[in-house]
Amino acid sequence: MPVNTLELMQPMITEGGNTVQPSSFCNDDHKLAQIEALKNRALGSARILYGSEQRKFFDIIIGSHDDGKHTAMLVCSLDGWSKLLRKEVDVCPVAATRAMVNGLTKDVGTLFTKFDVGDQISGQQGFSGLDGKFALDEHKIAIRDGPRLDDTRTLRGQYAHTPIGPSGRGSKRPRAEHLDRVDRGGRYERSGTDRERGDAGKKVVLDYGEAEPSGMDIDWKTSFRGDNLLGVNN
Repeated sequence: MPVNTLELMQPMITEGGNTVQPSSFCNDDHKLAQIEALKNRALGSARILYGSEQRKFFDIIIGSHDDGKHTAMLVCSLDGWSKLLRKEVDVCPVAATRAMVNGLTKDVGTLFTKFDVGDQISGQQGFSGLDGKFALDEHKIAIRDGPRLDDTRTLRGQYAHTPIGPSGRGSKRPRAEHLDRVDRGGRYERSGTDRERGDAGKKVVLDYGEAEPSGMDIDWKTSFRGDNLLGVNN
Protein backbone atom coordinates (compact mmCIF):
# COMPACT_ATOMS: atom_id res chain seq x y z
CA MET A 1 0.00 0.00 0.00
CA PRO A 2 1.55 3.30 -1.08
CA VAL A 3 2.36 5.84 1.62
CA ASN A 4 0.51 9.14 1.39
CA THR A 5 3.13 11.73 2.21
CA LEU A 6 0.56 14.52 2.55
CA GLU A 7 -1.35 12.55 5.20
CA LEU A 8 1.85 12.02 7.17
CA MET A 9 2.60 15.75 7.08
CA GLN A 10 -0.94 16.78 8.00
CA PRO A 11 -0.58 16.40 11.82
CA MET A 12 2.21 18.97 11.91
CA ILE A 13 3.21 22.14 10.12
CA THR A 14 6.86 22.87 9.43
CA GLU A 15 8.01 26.50 9.22
CA GLY A 16 11.68 27.36 8.91
CA GLY A 17 12.69 23.95 10.26
CA ASN A 18 10.62 24.32 13.48
CA THR A 19 7.78 21.86 13.94
CA VAL A 20 4.47 23.33 15.11
CA GLN A 21 2.43 20.71 16.93
CA PRO A 22 -1.31 20.51 16.18
CA SER A 23 -2.06 21.30 19.83
CA SER A 24 -0.12 24.58 19.71
CA PHE A 25 -2.19 27.74 20.13
CA CYS A 26 -0.35 29.10 17.07
CA ASN A 27 -2.66 26.87 15.01
CA ASP A 28 -5.78 28.26 16.69
CA ASP A 29 -6.90 31.42 14.91
CA HIS A 30 -9.58 32.05 17.53
CA LYS A 31 -7.04 32.10 20.37
CA LEU A 32 -4.68 34.30 18.38
CA ALA A 33 -7.48 36.81 17.80
CA GLN A 34 -8.35 36.80 21.50
CA ILE A 35 -4.73 37.41 22.51
CA GLU A 36 -4.40 40.26 20.02
CA ALA A 37 -7.57 41.94 21.31
CA LEU A 38 -6.39 41.62 24.92
CA LYS A 39 -2.98 43.06 24.02
CA ASN A 40 -4.60 46.13 22.50
CA ARG A 41 -6.48 46.74 25.74
CA ALA A 42 -3.36 46.25 27.85
CA LEU A 43 -0.94 48.50 25.99
CA GLY A 44 -2.97 51.65 26.64
CA SER A 45 -2.92 50.87 30.35
CA ALA A 46 0.83 50.22 30.23
CA ARG A 47 1.52 53.60 28.64
CA ILE A 48 -0.37 55.57 31.27
CA LEU A 49 1.17 53.60 34.15
CA TYR A 50 4.76 53.44 32.91
CA GLY A 51 5.00 56.55 30.74
CA SER A 52 4.52 57.29 27.05
CA GLU A 53 7.85 58.91 26.22
CA GLN A 54 9.08 58.96 22.65
CA ARG A 55 10.89 55.77 21.52
CA LYS A 56 9.38 53.88 24.48
CA PHE A 57 7.44 50.82 23.31
CA PHE A 58 5.38 48.21 25.15
CA ASP A 59 4.32 44.73 24.10
CA ILE A 60 3.03 41.50 25.62
CA ILE A 61 5.16 38.54 24.55
CA ILE A 62 3.83 34.96 24.82
CA GLY A 63 6.25 32.14 25.56
CA SER A 64 5.48 28.39 25.45
CA HIS A 65 7.10 25.83 27.76
CA ASP A 66 7.70 22.10 27.35
CA ASP A 67 5.40 21.33 30.29
CA GLY A 68 2.46 22.85 28.38
CA LYS A 69 2.34 26.12 30.30
CA HIS A 70 2.51 29.59 28.74
CA THR A 71 4.01 32.83 30.00
CA ALA A 72 2.64 36.27 29.16
CA MET A 73 5.34 38.91 29.73
CA LEU A 74 4.85 42.68 29.61
CA VAL A 75 8.02 44.12 28.02
CA CYS A 76 9.17 47.74 27.71
CA SER A 77 11.78 48.55 25.05
CA LEU A 78 13.81 51.75 24.72
CA ASP A 79 16.83 52.45 22.48
CA GLY A 80 17.94 48.84 22.11
CA TRP A 81 17.23 47.77 25.70
CA SER A 82 14.26 45.79 27.00
CA LYS A 83 12.97 45.37 30.55
CA LEU A 84 10.54 42.69 31.71
CA LEU A 85 7.86 44.42 33.77
CA ARG A 86 5.15 41.87 34.56
CA LYS A 87 4.61 38.13 34.16
CA GLU A 88 1.61 35.80 34.21
CA VAL A 89 1.78 32.00 33.77
CA ASP A 90 -1.06 29.65 32.81
CA VAL A 91 -1.66 26.49 30.82
CA CYS A 92 -3.77 28.61 28.46
CA PRO A 93 -2.04 31.55 26.72
CA VAL A 94 -5.33 33.44 26.54
CA ALA A 95 -5.83 33.05 30.29
CA ALA A 96 -2.27 34.27 30.97
CA THR A 97 -2.82 37.33 28.77
CA ARG A 98 -6.21 37.99 30.35
CA ALA A 99 -4.63 37.90 33.82
CA MET A 100 -2.07 40.46 32.64
CA VAL A 101 -4.80 42.76 31.33
CA ASN A 102 -6.80 42.37 34.53
CA GLY A 103 -3.84 43.41 36.69
CA LEU A 104 -3.10 46.46 34.54
CA THR A 105 -6.76 47.47 34.56
CA LYS A 106 -6.93 47.34 38.36
CA ASP A 107 -3.79 49.45 38.72
CA VAL A 108 -5.14 52.03 36.27
CA GLY A 109 -8.30 52.17 38.38
CA THR A 110 -6.16 53.01 41.41
CA LEU A 111 -4.44 55.73 39.37
CA PHE A 112 -7.80 57.22 38.41
CA THR A 113 -8.70 57.65 42.08
CA LYS A 114 -5.67 59.93 42.44
CA PHE A 115 -6.12 62.04 39.30
CA ASP A 116 -9.16 63.43 37.52
CA VAL A 117 -10.27 65.04 34.26
CA GLY A 118 -8.07 68.00 33.32
CA ASP A 119 -4.95 66.69 35.04
CA GLN A 120 -1.75 66.32 33.01
CA ILE A 121 0.64 63.56 34.09
CA SER A 122 3.96 62.37 32.69
CA GLY A 123 6.42 59.56 33.24
CA GLN A 124 6.04 56.42 35.32
CA GLN A 125 3.30 56.69 37.94
CA GLY A 126 4.28 53.83 40.26
CA PHE A 127 6.37 50.74 40.88
CA SER A 128 6.00 47.07 41.82
CA GLY A 129 7.88 45.66 44.81
CA LEU A 130 9.22 42.16 45.37
CA ASP A 131 5.71 41.07 46.30
CA GLY A 132 4.52 41.97 42.80
CA LYS A 133 2.05 44.58 44.03
CA PHE A 134 1.93 47.89 42.14
CA ALA A 135 1.93 51.03 44.29
CA LEU A 136 1.54 54.62 43.11
CA ASP A 137 4.44 57.04 43.47
CA GLU A 138 3.28 59.57 46.05
CA HIS A 139 5.73 62.17 44.73
CA LYS A 140 4.11 62.30 41.29
CA ILE A 141 1.78 65.27 40.93
CA ALA A 142 -0.47 66.48 38.13
CA ILE A 143 -0.44 69.78 36.25
CA ARG A 144 -3.68 71.63 35.61
CA ASP A 145 -3.83 74.54 33.15
CA GLY A 146 -6.91 76.74 33.35
CA PRO A 147 -10.60 75.91 33.33
CA ARG A 148 -10.62 74.15 29.92
CA LEU A 149 -10.37 70.58 31.11
CA ASP A 150 -10.09 68.98 27.67
CA ASP A 151 -7.72 71.51 26.04
CA THR A 152 -4.94 69.35 24.54
CA ARG A 153 -2.93 72.37 23.39
CA THR A 154 -1.44 72.64 26.87
CA LEU A 155 0.28 69.26 26.61
CA ARG A 156 4.00 69.71 27.04
CA GLY A 157 6.08 67.94 24.42
CA GLN A 158 9.56 66.85 25.43
CA TYR A 159 11.02 68.00 22.11
CA ALA A 160 8.87 71.08 21.58
CA HIS A 161 11.82 73.48 21.80
CA THR A 162 14.37 71.42 19.90
CA PRO A 163 15.94 73.40 17.00
CA ILE A 164 14.65 72.24 13.64
CA GLY A 165 17.96 72.71 11.85
CA PRO A 166 21.37 74.38 11.97
CA SER A 167 21.28 77.35 14.38
CA GLY A 168 17.59 76.58 14.97
CA ARG A 169 16.46 78.57 11.91
CA GLY A 170 15.65 75.75 9.53
CA SER A 171 17.56 73.13 7.62
CA LYS A 172 18.21 74.97 4.34
CA ARG A 173 21.75 75.02 3.01
CA PRO A 174 23.48 78.43 2.90
CA ARG A 175 23.11 80.41 -0.31
CA ALA A 176 25.97 80.88 -2.75
CA GLU A 177 26.63 84.44 -1.56
CA HIS A 178 27.17 83.09 1.96
CA LEU A 179 30.04 80.77 1.10
CA ASP A 180 32.09 82.38 3.85
CA ARG A 181 30.01 80.41 6.38
CA VAL A 182 31.78 77.43 7.92
CA ASP A 183 30.09 74.20 9.02
CA ARG A 184 30.79 73.72 12.74
CA GLY A 185 29.40 70.24 13.39
CA GLY A 186 25.66 70.71 12.91
CA ARG A 187 25.48 74.51 12.95
CA TYR A 188 26.77 77.19 10.65
CA GLU A 189 28.99 80.10 11.68
CA ARG A 190 30.24 82.97 9.61
CA SER A 191 34.00 82.99 9.20
CA GLY A 192 34.00 86.73 9.93
CA THR A 193 31.32 89.36 10.48
CA ASP A 194 31.40 92.95 9.27
CA ARG A 195 32.25 94.08 12.78
CA GLU A 196 35.16 91.64 12.96
CA ARG A 197 36.42 92.70 9.53
CA GLY A 198 36.55 96.39 10.34
CA ASP A 199 34.33 99.23 9.17
CA ALA A 200 30.86 97.86 8.58
CA GLY A 201 29.54 98.16 5.06
CA LYS A 202 32.84 99.35 3.53
CA LYS A 203 34.73 97.53 0.81
CA VAL A 204 38.18 96.42 1.94
CA VAL A 205 40.75 97.08 -0.80
CA LEU A 206 44.35 95.95 -1.06
CA ASP A 207 46.74 98.34 -2.80
CA TYR A 208 49.86 96.72 -4.21
CA GLY A 209 51.17 99.95 -5.73
CA GLU A 210 51.41 100.96 -9.35
CA ALA A 211 52.82 98.69 -12.01
CA GLU A 212 55.88 99.55 -14.05
CA PRO A 213 55.09 101.55 -17.19
CA SER A 214 54.19 99.34 -20.07
CA GLY A 215 52.08 99.30 -23.17
CA MET A 216 48.88 99.28 -21.14
CA ASP A 217 47.75 100.83 -17.87
CA ILE A 218 46.97 98.00 -15.40
CA ASP A 219 45.00 98.60 -12.20
CA TRP A 220 46.15 96.05 -9.62
CA LYS A 221 43.57 97.07 -7.07
CA THR A 222 41.24 94.28 -6.03
CA SER A 223 38.67 93.50 -3.32
CA PHE A 224 37.89 90.51 -1.11
CA ARG A 225 34.64 89.86 -2.95
CA GLY A 226 36.44 88.88 -6.12
CA ASP A 227 35.20 91.86 -8.22
CA ASN A 228 37.62 93.23 -10.85
CA LEU A 229 40.49 90.94 -9.96
CA LEU A 230 42.23 92.29 -13.04
CA GLY A 231 40.93 95.57 -14.44
CA VAL A 232 42.22 96.71 -17.82
CA ASN A 233 41.83 100.33 -18.95
CA ASN A 234 42.38 101.03 -22.64
